[in-house]
Amino acid sequence: MTQALLLSRDQVEQLAQICATYRAYAWQRLAPTPERNQIHLTVSAEEQLALRHSAVQLLHKYVADGPSEERTQAIGNLVRMRVFLERSSRLEQPLGGQR
Repeated sequence: MTQALLLSRDQVEQLAQICATYRAYAWQRLAPTPERNQIHLTVSAEEQLALRHSAVQLLHKYVADGPSEERTQAIGNLVRMRVFLERSSRLEQPLGGQR
C-alpha cells in the first residue's frame, strides 16, 4: 500500500531546501562516490504530477518576487526538479510513447 505524502507549499520549499543543503554538504564533506549526490525518492505518476504542478506554482511565486540570491537559487532548484520529473516520466512510458 502506497501512502500519500501531502505537502503544503511551505513544506515543498522546505524539502527543496533540505535536499539542496544535503547535496552541498555531501559535495563538500563526503568522499566521491556515485551515491554521494543522489537522493532516492520513489513517487507514483500521480505524485509526479502533483510535484510538477507544485513546482510550476512555486516558480510563478518566485518569478513575481523581487530579485535576490535566494530567489535565483530557488528558481534554479525548481527548474532542475521539473526537468528531472519530466525526464523520469518519459522514461517510464511504454514503447511507442503511450501511457
